[in-house]
Amino acid sequence: MSAALSRVRIRAHSGEEHHVKFPEQVYTSALGNNPAYDTKTLRIDYESMITPDSVYHYRPQTRQLTLRKQ
Repeated sequence: MSAALSRVRIRAHSGEEHHVKFPEQVYTSALGNNPAYDTKTLRIDYESMITPDSVYHYRPQTRQLTLRKQ
């Protein structure tokens, strides 16, 4: 949690890290169900006061966020 937000932090094996960026300023996010160990995408759960529960796929290498379900 940072600045009163539940944020997702990505840390590479090299030690480099970043937070997943979302379009709204106030929201809640968390890692979703990610059963596959060797994958290029992460499932992330997201919601805000104006956005209903949503599921995103996130590619850490490109930092691309794709809405999969809302």
